[in-house]
Amino acid sequence: MRAAAAGLHPRIPRDLLERLSPADLRNAGIAVQTAVAEAPDGEVYVYPRERRADLANYQVRMLRAVHPECRRYVVTVTKDGLSTTAPPMENCEVLPSRGSQLPPPDGPPPLRY
Repeated sequence: MRAAAAGLHPRIPRDLLERLSPADLRNAGIAVQTAVAEAPDGEVYVYPRERRADLANYQVRMLRAVHPECRRYVVTVTKDGLSTTAPPMENCEVLPSRGSQLPPPDGPPPLRY
């Protein structure tokens, strides 16, 4: 529940999730919300910009979503020398940025977590 509330995939490894501080989870929310709202498809949004040993680092890679009204992304979390890339997530609550106006690919409907 903590991971999903921050915009991270709910199946993020438990050992990494247990290492995340309240500040790390707040930063995850900022990283995901900003990337979904502003980053075009194909871009990687990194937060925080300046690396600190005590904080997790987030790389949010924006992908083309199945439905044009959704944003699809993958988050890579790095903390204490461990790095994990979670499965893709979709957010259909925010309109796509101008850079992501691509036609939807053929395929099944998106998975929502």
